[in-house]
Amino acid sequence: MLYSLACVGALSLLISANNSTNDQLEYLSSSGKYQVIMADNNRSMAALNNRTGKVKLFNLEKKYFYKEYSSPLSLPSGKHQLLDFDNGLRILNVDTGAITWRLYSPEDNKWLDANKMSGIIPFRLTH
Repeated sequence: MLYSLACVGALSLLISANNSTNDQLEYLSSSGKYQVIMADNNRSMAALNNRTGKVKLFNLEKKYFYKEYSSPLSLPSGKHQLLDFDNGLRILNVDTGAITWRLYSPEDNKWLDANKMSGIIPFRLTH
């Protein structure tokens, strides 16, 4: 009886250790999922952290070194996807289908809503 309880205890310890390792690996893999798109000039890129909703812009400083040059853009809750990074940044909200167009102003160190500046009506995808 004592040996059977010892085997059950050892087996439960192995299972709990295995589950905690999987949880940690899953957390680590989901903590930094990024979508990165390049501008047409291949000198700038935008990176969206899908977990936090923060968008950062980077510019090529030297041959292989990118330096962040913007304050982070915090997107509202929901799933987002970067669409275009040519003349501003176009962002799709996957939940609502809304596409917004944002510009970064280095002088003011802030993000501007380009739809309001240009008078273009925001685009929305429908199902």
